[in-house]
Amino acid sequence: PPVAMPAADSESMPQAAAAARRWFAASIGIAVAVLAAIAAFNAWVDPFQQYRIPGSFPARYYTSLHRYIVPGLAKNARYDTLLSGSSIIENTTNSAIGKACGGAGLNVAMPALTASEQALIVATALAARPVARAVLVLDFNAFSGSPDERHPLAGPLPRYLYDRNPFNDFPYLLSWGVLVKSLRIFADDRSERFRMDVDAPWWWADDKRFARDEVVKRLDVRDLNAQFQQPPRDLAGMQESFGRNLLPLFVAHPKTEFVLVWPPYSIVVWADFVQRRQLDVSLDFKRWVFS
Repeated sequence: PPVAMPAADSESMPQAAAAARRWFAASIGIAVAVLAAIAAFNAWVDPFQQYRIPGSFPARYYTSLHRYIVPGLAKNARYDTLLSGSSIIENTTNSAIGKACGGAGLNVAMPALTASEQALIVATALAARPVARAVLVLDFNAFSGSPDERHPLAGPLPRYLYDRNPFNDFPYLLSWGVLVKSLRIFADDRSERFRMDVDAPWWWADDKRFARDEVVKRLDVRDLNAQFQQPPRDLAGMQESFGRNLLPLFVAHPKTEFVLVWPPYSIVVWADFVQRRQLDVSLDFKRWVFS
């Protein structure tokens, strides 16, 4: 037969359940409060300048975090001429852009840039403000592979930072990595490498020696591509990438002047193209773009 529970035990069960509910609600409340505090702190410090320029603290430009910083610059900086390209233009200052083109310039260079990423950052800028001029440096290798191809060395691409929707910014506001950056900025910790020059955020020329012997000492003349491992290209694929990524921007923004620039490659690059049978496809693509 069932055994009757003592009265004291039957009365304590509802009390224990109520205590468990209170503990659970308090835990959820504390967790929400902590997350809200972290989000508010990251939004206040705003280490990647996603909400305001200038921010509450001096800007820091981290050499490996272009893709996290440039969308904020494109959305919040003041400029009328945009310069987009790969690492070949990182040593171009904003003031040089403005002086050459008239007005205020902004360099949104990204190393290992591909056509799809170039389209993304330019579209982000065009959605944020009227842009009088967009100067696009066209790297042949940026059009290799599929139209949405990304370079394996490019690192993560936080697409949520490239739109105007604040409700998908939680990965930025609640990221541990962003919190570490915010704490270091708040404490003026300078233990990691970064630049603070707003005019030349991506500058690295001072760390390199530009000379013939610097180039040739690292090259294998029998395989010039061994060091960089650039992929092969074909004309049809390059045309499809250009047509899918860049051409729609030109059509959709007739009031913006688009300037297409072919990089002044070293003769070593052209020798590499010859060695890999990429010369003709490169020149054919260039002619096709002009036509």
